[in-house]
Amino acid sequence: MDFSQLTANRPAEGITEYVFLRPEETVNRNAGLKLLVLEEQAKLEVPRDTDELSYYLLSGRGSLAILRHAGQSRWIIDPDTAMWVPANMKHMIINTGEGPFRCLVAHCRGKSQQGGKVRVAGMSQFGIHHLVGFISRTVFDREELAASGATRTLGVDLETLTPKSTLGSHEHDEEILYLLRGKGFVRIREKDFPVRPGSMVYTGPHLVHSVQNTEDDNLQYLVWEFSP
Repeated sequence: MDFSQLTANRPAEGITEYVFLRPEETVNRNAGLKLLVLEEQAKLEVPRDTDELSYYLLSGRGSLAILRHAGQSRWIIDPDTAMWVPANMKHMIINTGEGPFRCLVAHCRGKSQQGGKVRVAGMSQFGIHHLVGFISRTVFDREELAASGATRTLGVDLETLTPKSTLGSHEHDEEILYLLRGKGFVRIREKDFPVRPGSMVYTGPHLVHSVQNTEDDNLQYLVWEFSP
């Protein structure tokens, strides 16, 4: 799916939501992806819910506040900052910068009601793994997510393919890919799906796929992996 195909929803004043993927459109009916746009000074209050939430700030500046009975915990967030919030944690996203605040939200229904802890990481904190033609930055790995209360979210990665490179055939329990930069295609069952910035591709459980960079520029994308 491409961003140009989406319909804008306005859940609150100063906030626009674009839904790329709904849980009912997935095999396990658990995971989804949306893009939130907050105008200047807008605030989004997120109530307690059963969904595990993984945020990634594309542009803008703001803060993440965890609402507690006695005061608040607050994190300052800039572009290329990722935030993990476990299920059943009330929180608030606030645009405190100039211009719109654009943030991807991957969500997945948790298996339990138990709490956890928030994690916030900037680009400089992502672990880097190099292969020929491929760079993977680990945003959140399986172990730290599990320690933070994740029950279905397995990992979040920022991956880059150098010009004309290919990430060979592989599979996951369930994956959502969102393209940030470049052009190419994702091959699923011998069918090629073109991708460009703003494209989303969902691959169901153990569906073999590969990624091809067709341009003379890097191809960069975010991936979220989920278990049944």
